[in-house]
Amino acid sequence: MINLYMFQSVRSRLLMLMACVVIPVATLSIILASTTYRSVKHGIETSETRFASEYAVRTRFWFRGLYRSLMVGVTAIRNGAATSEGCSLIAQAVVTQVEGFQAISVQLPNDVACIASRVATVGADDIRAIQAAQQNMPFIQPFDSVTPFHRTRYDSVAIDGRQHLVIHIDERDPDGLPWFATALVDPELLDRAFDVGVSDATAVVALVNRTGGVVVSRGKDERDASWLPLIQKIDDKVQRWQSAGVAGEETFSYASQFVAPPDLFVIARFDNNLLNAAFVQFMVLCITPLLTLALLFGTYVWAIQNDVVRWIKGIESAARARERGENELAPIHDDMPHDIRRVAEGFNAMVTDADKREVTLRQTLDANSYLMRELNHRVKNSLQVIQSYLALSRRQQSQPQLLHMAETEAKVQVLSTAYRLALQDGSMRPVPIQPFAEEILGNLSSSVRGPDQWMDVVVDADAGLVVDRVIPLGLGLVEGVIAGLRAAGARLVRVQIHALPNGGTEMIVFTDGRREPSSPPPKIIAGLAAQIEADVQQPAEGEVLHWVFRPS
Repeated sequence: MINLYMFQSVRSRLLMLMACVVIPVATLSIILASTTYRSVKHGIETSETRFASEYAVRTRFWFRGLYRSLMVGVTAIRNGAATSEGCSLIAQAVVTQVEGFQAISVQLPNDVACIASRVATVGADDIRAIQAAQQNMPFIQPFDSVTPFHRTRYDSVAIDGRQHLVIHIDERDPDGLPWFATALVDPELLDRAFDVGVSDATAVVALVNRTGGVVVSRGKDERDASWLPLIQKIDDKVQRWQSAGVAGEETFSYASQFVAPPDLFVIARFDNNLLNAAFVQFMVLCITPLLTLALLFGTYVWAIQNDVVRWIKGIESAARARERGENELAPIHDDMPHDIRRVAEGFNAMVTDADKREVTLRQTLDANSYLMRELNHRVKNSLQVIQSYLALSRRQQSQPQLLHMAETEAKVQVLSTAYRLALQDGSMRPVPIQPFAEEILGNLSSSVRGPDQWMDVVVDADAGLVVDRVIPLGLGLVEGVIAGLRAAGARLVRVQIHALPNGGTEMIVFTDGRREPSSPPPKIIAGLAAQIEADVQQPAEGEVLHWVFRPS
């Protein structure tokens, strides 16, 4: 079963749900149509083969009747004639009395020969030639159950352009002496056996000999052999195949079966109207439900698009417009479905309330921002006033108090510089380390450094810190520089602040003097490092302060 949750949109889920219904129904329709077509086609093919087989059976029964008539005539001749003249009289009576016999020739063991004919074109020499030809041909017993004691041949010959059937019997009497009997039969008698109605008016059926001569036919004239197949398949069992006719390229269905091997067989031809009609029926059975399902699917898609997706797209478009900062509401129309209409109305109400809250919040934020800027401005001014006051006081102090006042001024200057740089654009932002550190160290160089002392400053860190972290950084820097300047014999203090490859920042304060172990105060340094989230490294020889931290 397809998991509909794989599809993200309402439209795709509804379409896939419809496809889950349409595809199995279409598949079942095709299977049903295919099964029906195969069944109908098999029925047509079976009917055609049965058609040819029935004519073969009918012809065999007719041959059996002729065989019995010939045997009765031979028996009468053998029992009633001792001379050729008497034999011929009896043979003439047989030919006259038996319907369909045109000529007969009987050769008895005592060299008695009787020949009779009712057709002027068939003379004694003709019938003898036919009998001799049949005598030299192979015998194949076609009706074993009817003629178990006689060798019999069934054939046809053409005389004056017209086909005649031949029955030839070759046997021996009880003394072992051979006798022969040959009868020439009018095929019109067989035509009556074929005249029993044809189930398919377009079918053609005929008795045909091996040489392609039509003996008797239904549906075509016996003289027309152009309808016969270009490819022949003949066997004792009924055969069916497709082939073009001798006279054209149009393909027909043919069925055939031997009547009297190896020379006589029944062949039937059928046009493909029924098969074509079955195929058309198959296509109709396939296409009709498929078109119905396609129409249903198209209607379903149109309904989804018109009654569902169109309104959802409107709500979605309004939502995306708000993401772009545009003020747009979901469309509402009278023909909207009630449930989607309620969703759109709820969305619009929510958007309207959100806009009102946003306006109110923006006004509140503007007021708070104004108050914050005012407060920061007052704090910055107050720190500058304090710094100025300390600077004036430092100039009026005696030498012992001068250094303490300078340290206090430097620490206040850290606060003043941090807030001034943080509020430089009118809003609170991160303080860049480089200008902040350079300004702090410049002030220390002018206020705390002795006449014979020097400061070397290298700052190549371009990162920034928020004001809550840059103030502890500046205070730690002041503590480290003052401790380096106060070290015994200190002549040079070097400050390095540079960026590390891993994205961190390293701050080191060096001195060439001998500092006290408690300078700068460890607790103060640890507290400031904790506020800046810095790792305090163990100072090496000559180092006063060594911090590693990550900028914000």
